[in-house]
Amino acid sequence: MLGIRYYKADPSTYVVKSINGKTKQRGKGPSFFYNSVKASISAIPINAQEAPFIFGLQTADFQEIRVQGQITFRIEDPEKTADMLNFVLKRDGVSYVSDDPMKLSDRVIQSAQAIVQERIQTIPLRAALATNTQIAEDIRQHLAEDESLRTMGINILKTTVSAISPTPETKKAHDHRFVLVTRKTRLQELIERFNSWPQARYYLEHIQVDAQDYLEEHDLYTKRVNDAEAMLRSMGLFQRLERDFLPSYQFGTDDIVVVIGQDGLVANTLKYLNGQQVIGINPDPGRWDGKLLPFEINDLASVIDRTLKGNSEQKK
Repeated sequence: MLGIRYYKADPSTYVVKSINGKTKQRGKGPSFFYNSVKASISAIPINAQEAPFIFGLQTADFQEIRVQGQITFRIEDPEKTADMLNFVLKRDGVSYVSDDPMKLSDRVIQSAQAIVQERIQTIPLRAALATNTQIAEDIRQHLAEDESLRTMGINILKTTVSAISPTPETKKAHDHRFVLVTRKTRLQELIERFNSWPQARYYLEHIQVDAQDYLEEHDLYTKRVNDAEAMLRSMGLFQRLERDFLPSYQFGTDDIVVVIGQDGLVANTLKYLNGQQVIGINPDPGRWDGKLLPFEINDLASVIDRTLKGNSEQKK
């Protein structure tokens, strides 16, 4: 018969069949014959969809960066979506009469871009480059509360920010390599010696040494190293170097070397350098009075700024 067609949807498609403006059938994955002259079919995909994005933005200190990531979402309420957007198929039962379905991801991305831009423009470059996790969470929270997306029946499943990086022009202006030299803590050395923490702790208890002191020292040193690494990574090229690898490492002429003490580590590092700038950081001033560790972790950003400007601070 003229105009009679067969339509079959997959289980991830919600279908609304209407005749003369009245809904006759709705549901997931139906199949039916229909008169293409009188009937209209709306096909709304309800499977998870991925919307990748790359935003070109400017930080508070007028540096150009790129924020790259992905938003995973799905249409949770297809009835709302069908009311707000045109998902009607053409008579061929395959293509859409409107470009609304193709622009659905764009609507989600535009909402996300406004959120990211609002945050990035309030922080400087160094802080922005270390905010992947926080920005991803900001996007998730704000999109979950976005009334326009709710009205369209959209549910945000996951947000990720895979990279925040300076543009090539910005990177060129910040293209310095920082080498962070670290050491093993007493706790790490004990665990290597006794193969496990329980055995190491038993040894400490046996010689009547407070194991908690080892734990506290390790935790604080690890935090200082992580803080320094996050900061240095945001400033340029970065390399983390454990003390055991100093003899075989080839330092670059323009490397800026950051050593997180003790004094012995600074002295050991200096043996392998040839005029490179060295910044000694005392990770625990309450524990060590480092003669070669004039700075604390909170001083690192300002000391590096002065170093890059050729005005490094040396303690006599």
